Amino acid sequence: LGDWVRHAAGLLTPMCQWMRRRVLAAPVLWTDDTRVSVRVPGRKTTATGHLWVTVGDDSAPYTTFHFTRGCAAADGPDVFLAGYTGFVHADGLA
Repeated sequence: LGDWVRHAAGLLTPMCQWMRRRVLAAPVLWTDDTRVSVRVPGRKTTATGHLWVTVGDDSAPYTTFHFTRGCAAADGPDVFLAGYTGFVHADGLA
């Protein structure tokens, strides 16, 4: 099953990249993050990761996700939104 998921991810990568380009071309977008538990290989404990969702406007009606292991802006939205020049709606959490 893991091999199927890895293979599907490889096949879907070009579509995900296309959706990201479309969302970043939109004049307005919305973004937020959600904490998720992440399994730590070789350990019985979990760590906290973040899924950053970005949603485009009517001109780019797509929802994209970007995963980071931490909550720092430099890891999440700063990387994903690099070069974006439109309006971003966010909750403003530090």
